[in-house]
Amino acid sequence: KLDLDARQHILEIKNALCEGCRLGERKGSECLLCKSFLRKAQLRWHPDKNPGHETLATIVFRCVQSTWDGDGNTGHEEGREHDAQRQQEEQRHQAKKREEQRRQEQEQANSRQEEFRRRQESEQAEMRRRQEEYRKQEQIRKEHEESLKQEAERIRQQCEKDARSRREQMRQQAERSSLEAEQWRQQAERIRQQDQEELRRRVETQMSQQREEEMRQQAQIQEERRKLQEWIRQQDTLKQRA
Repeated sequence: KLDLDARQHILEIKNALCEGCRLGERKGSECLLCKSFLRKAQLRWHPDKNPGHETLATIVFRCVQSTWDGDGNTGHEEGREHDAQRQQEEQRHQAKKREEQRRQEQEQANSRQEEFRRRQESEQAEMRRRQEEYRKQEQIRKEHEESLKQEAERIRQQCEKDARSRREQMRQQAERSSLEAEQWRQQAERIRQQDQEELRRRVETQMSQQREEEMRQQAQIQEERRKLQEWIRQQDTLKQRA
């Protein structure tokens, strides 16, 4: 844009000159028709009079000064020199821009690689944590099952012990009183049946509670497995997208 503006102003100045000055056949300082116009142009386009536009003013001022001196240079050499400088500046700018772009792309690639590495480490840590949690839950479930079995066995042994103790007491009483033997026998039988029923009821209750607890734990384990598998699928999907 600077080059186009300079050429436009130079063309305007040349169009205002006489043919002799325009072609460089005479000095503008000796031309009565163009001397005043060139003097005004020198004052107008002097670089010190155009702060902020020194480059444009210098190009136009050199053209005006060449016409004033009559050396035949109407600014084309200054334009070509400016074009060469502008092209070199543009090439340096493009090279710098490409270098900056390559640097940014490299930084982005390094950043993506670092992010991917951190994500993988996080996913592996999360998977290890979930596996450890699942192992602990399995261990707790097994310990709980073993505890329930031991408790059921203890209750069964206690009930059998109580039943044997009561039967022994009834037998001794029956030996002391033959008249009451039949009553004691019937009572013992009822107690035995009650004990067996109580034992059966306790065992069934304990086993029912154990089965319910196992079913609840199994359902919880299945839900955790489903969540873990869903999480793994989501991570695989994110990896494929990345």
